[in-house]
Amino acid sequence: MELDYKNLRIGNLIINQFKKLNGFSEYIDKVVSLAEYGECNVWSEPFDKENGGSKCMLWEGIPLTEEWLTRRLGFKPDNYGTFYIPISKDQDLWVKHYKDGDNEGWSVSINFGKNMQQIIDTNFVHSLQNLYYALTNEELG
Repeated sequence: MELDYKNLRIGNLIINQFKKLNGFSEYIDKVVSLAEYGECNVWSEPFDKENGGSKCMLWEGIPLTEEWLTRRLGFKPDNYGTFYIPISKDQDLWVKHYKDGDNEGWSVSINFGKNMQQIIDTNFVHSLQNLYYALTNEELG
């Protein structure tokens, strides 16, 4: 699935399909620059601007999984299948997997004391990174 560069932000983690298809052991890249010159270009870390960047069709969103939440993004599991991370002194961001018929994904909510408000549903790491950054002005992962 080709990523729309308008949904990416510098600092997002994404799958480099070229590396994945060519047997590289590490194919997760961090976006370090975005540009659109007729075609979308995404430069990643290690910085590859001198090679012209990579076309957006070579990038794919990282599917959100329990492993990504806990090992790479720092979320903690609770006893009910939900994962959380603090975003301020009194607020946490909560993520829970759902399956409703043919629909499956991750529901993201924020708590305000004892109140919980659902914000978005997502299936990708970069969407969660963007939300966390918007709420905290800090990088996630």
